[in-house]
Amino acid sequence: MHRPVLILAGILLAPSVAFAQRSSPAYVGAGSTVRVTAPSVLPERMTGTFISAFGDTIRVAGRGGNLHFALPFPAVQRLEVSSGRERMKWMWIGAGAGAIIGPVVGGIMAKGGNTQDAEAWGRLGGLVIGAPIGAIAGAVLAPERWRDVMLSSLR
Repeated sequence: MHRPVLILAGILLAPSVAFAQRSSPAYVGAGSTVRVTAPSVLPERMTGTFISAFGDTIRVAGRGGNLHFALPFPAVQRLEVSSGRERMKWMWIGAGAGAIIGPVVGGIMAKGGNTQDAEAWGRLGGLVIGAPIGAIAGAVLAPERWRDVMLSSLR
């Protein structure tokens, strides 16, 4: 008798638990890197530094910090805040790509070498060089992650 009640309660409560685990809206504070989409005011999406939101205006400094923009709330379609870059993750992805591509390139370049082992040494050299180069490239070129900001939370 108790088991069906517990199962039913679990089924009914599961969606609320899952809803509570969703990521909360991103917080944006002064000095945060933001990306603003406001097609009626800006010709293209702009990345800059969030200054403030007061009244019906969002203030953002352009990338260089020289230009300051005062954007009316109704004109802003989307506001995103930077969550940084996952450099460690992309370093490992780059190292893996370098470890695969390096030996292939090294083997091709060493074909027809003077010794029987030339291709094997070329592959080994490609691995030794490719993995670190890939790791560095992955860490340096890691893409920036963005989270949406609820505009209503700024008012």
